[in-house]
Amino acid sequence: MKSERELLVQQERVTREVTELICKWMDERNVTLSELASRLGKTGSYVTQLLDGQYNITIRTISDVFAVLGATINFRTEPLL
Repeated sequence: MKSERELLVQQERVTREVTELICKWMDERNVTLSELASRLGKTGSYVTQLLDGQYNITIRTISDVFAVLGATINFRTEPLL
């Protein structure tokens, strides 16, 4: 069984990877934070907190973000090292 610390490290890694992927898609499509917020029907501060890791991003939110960016997301798994 993984320790609480190991689980926290995993959570942080996954959150970072998802937010980096969102930022990459935004950058490639020239989508600003305010434009993403508008597409989501949210405030700019909400999106900032989402991308700063201050908000516990759910799978539904991840799905919504990529949908408004014109993308779908696929998850893959691999063994923990």
